[in-house]
Amino acid sequence: MADATSHLIRLGHRRIALVNGLERMDFAKRRRTGFCHALQQAGLHQETHQIRSGDMSEPNGYAAAIDLMAGQTPPRAFVASSIVLALGVRRAAEERGLRPGRDISIVCFDDEISYLPNRGAPPPFTAVRSSVRSAGQRCAELLIRQIETPQTPLPEELWEAELVLGASTGQGPFARRSKKHGFQTV
Repeated sequence: MADATSHLIRLGHRRIALVNGLERMDFAKRRRTGFCHALQQAGLHQETHQIRSGDMSEPNGYAAAIDLMAGQTPPRAFVASSIVLALGVRRAAEERGLRPGRDISIVCFDDEISYLPNRGAPPPFTAVRSSVRSAGQRCAELLIRQIETPQTPLPEELWEAELVLGASTGQGPFARRSKKHGFQTV
């Protein structure tokens, strides 16, 4: 999530909201930490009113985005903790006549869910991608190893996720055009 947030900052976004899962869950805590770390590294102060958490559903993503966009200083970019939440954010934005990638930016976490692919050229969403299937396979391997050799210490692994650029992000209001290099943040 730090990479996703940093990507939005590099595009020139400063008002960035996080739509997260239930923060009693480890993954949601880590995603919030990554989001806040990227803002801190960029010298940006993130107010808690720009963060919403709840169940990982499209209706929750929609409701969170509606609430955030109704504020006095609505975000111009969203980091969604899942592609399912991002679908709700996109629906809320489009109902307001905002086009992702042009008027608003959305980055999400994509677990490569087979029934909800983020594929195409470009994919619909800019996403931090990590395969839930590969993670499940690795967990099964570690469980079998633990059963076979119970005295082995429990391993801890963190995998790097890949940032995949999609159609849902674009230049933010704090970017300036440069003929030679495209755009740069100011």
